[in-house]
Amino acid sequence: MNVFHLDVLGQLIEHSSLSRAAGELGVSQPAVTMRIKALEDELGVPLVSRAGNKLTVTAEGKAFYECARRSLRVLKDGLERLADAQSSPKVRLPVAGTPTIMTYFLPPLIGDFIRKRPEWDMPLHIGSTREVMEMLFDEVAYVGFIAGYLEHPDMVSLPICAYPFRLVAAPKHPLAQCPSLHLYDLKNEPLLISERESNSSYMIHNLFREHGLPIRISMELNHFDAVKRMVMAGNGIAFLPSIVVDQDVEAGKLVVLPLHLNRPIRREISLIFRKTRIEHQALVELMRQFMLWPVELHTKA
Repeated sequence: MNVFHLDVLGQLIEHSSLSRAAGELGVSQPAVTMRIKALEDELGVPLVSRAGNKLTVTAEGKAFYECARRSLRVLKDGLERLADAQSSPKVRLPVAGTPTIMTYFLPPLIGDFIRKRPEWDMPLHIGSTREVMEMLFDEVAYVGFIAGYLEHPDMVSLPICAYPFRLVAAPKHPLAQCPSLHLYDLKNEPLLISERESNSSYMIHNLFREHGLPIRISMELNHFDAVKRMVMAGNGIAFLPSIVVDQDVEAGKLVVLPLHLNRPIRREISLIFRKTRIEHQALVELMRQFMLWPVELHTKA
């Protein structure tokens, strides 16, 4: 099997568009169609449904890619390592992180870190918490950044900082005029959340549950950015991480509602790595010194 045909399938799943998938891969649309057909012939199942010029990935195609993507990721990493070994003897520290952390938290830190250490090579990978763990076990990444604390017998989890969640609304939202709010004031307000199975969604549901209040969910979206844009458009209110909304609050696109809680809603950012990779731990300590967060190494069996 030509595993790079899987890349084509993955791009179709991600973009739901033949033209966009071709653009991302830098090939023609007929080349995309040809590679998908070759993969279908080899597997003996339809991976896409065809309607004119439109290709839609089938349930079988999505299920197959979900299983195969990990192998593809490991192979790509192997090719990158081979190229690195042939080009220069750099210190290599691949980093993985969840989307919010990689989008809002790491870029300035990683950029400054690399500028100060030109001999270091730091490929960056984005995935869910589960995918970050997979990348660590597969050695696609040596260090991971996730929201929350990870308890795993083979992992070290090092909390490095925490960020609060803010209750935000569009500037013209009626609640934006209130001088003070309590949780019971929100029981009839349409609330936007990230997908139900996420840790942040669980925190919000648990907050209302602890106070014996109903929660009115108007929308569930996959990403914090999508939630934020819906709030900006006046479609409800949302609890969102400060690192996601602070710039928009400063720009006047959102307002923080004055909600009084007995304890703030906070999430830790943890740096994680495998216990058995002692040489990687030294690299983690270098990063920790650079970031200058006074947190002791935190390990749980």
